[in-house]
Amino acid sequence: METLTALLDGIFFVMEWLYTGIYEFVEEVMQELVAWLVIAKLQGMLFLMEFSWGVAKQIMVNLNIGDYINQGFSNLDPVLMGYLNFFRVPESLNLIVQAIATRVTLRVMGW
Repeated sequence: METLTALLDGIFFVMEWLYTGIYEFVEEVMQELVAWLVIAKLQGMLFLMEFSWGVAKQIMVNLNIGDYINQGFSNLDPVLMGYLNFFRVPESLNLIVQAIATRVTLRVMGW
């Protein structure tokens, strides 16, 4: 009798797991899978952003855009140039141009 009770308990446990436990198991697996995919996508995006930044910097070096910016600012009045350097306008302009180059690079890559 005790063996029959243990057998029935085992059967009921398996049936309960099949009806309710498998749903919870699949739900946990899907949560882990989605979390892994989100992390992988973010890491891929970060890698491509760093790659695009490197490409954009190389484009800036090849086109000598920084030299053109410095040449344009060197033609200004020294007092005005002092004010612009105080507010770091040439550095800001260079950073904006680099951001535009990075954006163009990302767009060419399909982003």
